[in-house]
Amino acid sequence: MSTYPEHGSKNIGDFLITQSLIAMIRRLSKVEPSILTVWRGDSWEAVKDTIMAADHVFFACLAIRPQMGDSIYPFASKLVEHDVRFSVHAAGTDLRVSGTENLYGGLDEDTVHLLREVATSATEFTTRGVLTQEFCRQLGLSKSRFEGDLAFYEPGRHGLPVTRPSQINTILVSDPHRAPQYMESFDALISGLMRMFPKASIKVVLHGLNPEIADYCASKWIECEPIFEDPEEGLAAYERGDIHVGYRVHGHVTALKKRKPSYLLEQDGRGTDYGLTMSRRLTVPNYPLPTPVDKDAERVASQASVVAPQELLALVRRDIESGFERFEGLGEELTQYSQAAEARVEKVIARLSEDA
Repeated sequence: MSTYPEHGSKNIGDFLITQSLIAMIRRLSKVEPSILTVWRGDSWEAVKDTIMAADHVFFACLAIRPQMGDSIYPFASKLVEHDVRFSVHAAGTDLRVSGTENLYGGLDEDTVHLLREVATSATEFTTRGVLTQEFCRQLGLSKSRFEGDLAFYEPGRHGLPVTRPSQINTILVSDPHRAPQYMESFDALISGLMRMFPKASIKVVLHGLNPEIADYCASKWIECEPIFEDPEEGLAAYERGDIHVGYRVHGHVTALKKRKPSYLLEQDGRGTDYGLTMSRRLTVPNYPLPTPVDKDAERVASQASVVAPQELLALVRRDIESGFERFEGLGEELTQYSQAAEARVEKVIARLSEDA
């Protein structure tokens, strides 16, 4: 079950999730498996034949959101209804972390009911962050287990440390979601990086359609690479950077899995989940905050603060001075996430072999 919107935003991070799970299944299967992907938002009529013929359905990073059964996974209840065998791997949430309301109270009753049905029926149910795991615990989903993001899967780098560069030549900056709310923040980040690294090459990598950021880069003569246009190879751009500083959680994940230092500006609950999960601080919250359009207006505009990128750059400065000692031992943690995801998928595949 893929979250990759091939005909929408074309978010390459969602493609990474899908491909990581497929790579795991292929590596662990004793015979060459036939793997079909279906879009999570399709109708039951569109996917029924594929789903009913499957030996098993893998949910890659189940997106726990309001109205989950209406637009996010409109056919999820059908899997439960028809006793289809499925498992959930690295479920994630987007909780309202910037508000004053109860953090765990944002789901409608229908979604809570569906989520409990899914969690009960799934053969495995794992979460990708400690905030998501606590949310599942609050809902009484006793089967859920925290294991980290399956997108960290990188068996070829198991056991390797994060590189600690002695010189910064190339900096990769991942683009923000909801660009109109983040133009001031993004400009502060780019301007700060230029001052801190006057001799370095700064490259913006677009994870999805983002015309506002592309136009900004063109106006500033900043290199901008639309990596989402090549989902198979686009993320290889992270091999060519010394560090990553940006907004996309799966830019952060990709840089880290490639053992490059990475820093994330948290745009919402997804970023917060990673910030709370990693054993050391690599993120700074940068949520849009309501600000008056003018002193007499009743309308407000949500704009992300320029303070957060300034704070993040202070973190980067400290790491340069310390030789990136913050990342000492992080490679072991990343290996643990990768191996945990692999072990869970291996358990599912072993059960399928026993039932065959």
